[in-house]
Amino acid sequence: PRLNEITLAFYLDRLGGIGFMPEVMSTYRLNEASVWTGASAVERHKQAIAIRQSALRIARPIYRAAIQKRLDEKQEQLKSELAKNAAAARADDPRNQQPAKTERS
Repeated sequence: PRLNEITLAFYLDRLGGIGFMPEVMSTYRLNEASVWTGASAVERHKQAIAIRQSALRIARPIYRAAIQKRLDEKQEQLKSELAKNAAAARADDPRNQQPAKTERS
């Protein structure tokens, strides 16, 4: 599993207090080959689930209910995306196409 800012924050919270700075401190470069930007919607949902599962293992008990809630939401989003992809695949399948109607002369 890759390290990310979510799991890192929960790890650092175990070592001492953490805070929030409302200023932009860094930026992400969007790259089509990156693990996030270059991933499909399904893969992004799977990554988000894995990240929250890692955070759930690392976080102190006080945070676990909130993390579990977000994890459940991400799992529902994945199910929805998979259903959408399956419906699109069925619609594109030539075996499911209706024969073209012809006009009678």
